[in-house]
Amino acid sequence: MTSSTATVGALIGYGFSVENAFLAVDTVFDLAIDVFSRGRQLDAAVGGSNVRDSTAQAWAEAVGPEVAPVMRQALADPAATWFDRKLKLVLDGIAAGLAPT
Repeated sequence: MTSSTATVGALIGYGFSVENAFLAVDTVFDLAIDVFSRGRQLDAAVGGSNVRDSTAQAWAEAVGPEVAPVMRQALADPAATWFDRKLKLVLDGIAAGLAPT
């Protein structure tokens, strides 16, 4: 039994429907894969730098002056910092929208 299967089963045991349990686990799994994959892409070497550092200014300019500081911080922070915040957001959404009442 895989850990995702066990997690789906645990959520069903807590009263989630089968569909909602699977959706919750699949969403968290997708988030983890996306953050890990994107981090690898951003840290890939390009010239004497990496994609993250060489494109940070262009991305910051593209989002505009109000959002630029947040964009720069997101690129500078360890991936775990933003992953933790995203995961909390997703888990809060699962609790609010999918968990049994």
